[in-house]
Amino acid sequence: MVQNFIMTTPEQLEELILKSIKTALLQHKPLETAISIKHILNANEAARFLQISKHTLYRMTSNNEVPFFKRGKKLYFKRSELLKWIEAGKQKTVEEVLADTDDYLMNRKKKKQ
Repeated sequence: MVQNFIMTTPEQLEELILKSIKTALLQHKPLETAISIKHILNANEAARFLQISKHTLYRMTSNNEVPFFKRGKKLYFKRSELLKWIEAGKQKTVEEVLADTDDYLMNRKKKKQ
């Protein structure tokens, strides 16, 4: 197999890469980009956004575990509320737990004095 090499300057290479990226972006709009622009998501979009199955999403709505709206038989989800819901599940780091413990113990000592 014969390999051909093209000699380019760094500037030419950068220009070729930028043109290729622009062409790719114009030809293909990723699903995540389309979803991120929308404020209201349907069940399919919300499941993709949360990276869970649609079945799991429906179970979570039945148990009121995730924020949603219902109009007729359709479910809708606010992207901002889903983000808040995700962030509310943040687990504290060891450093945060230790800091909270120190604060609690210091406040407890002050109250006793």
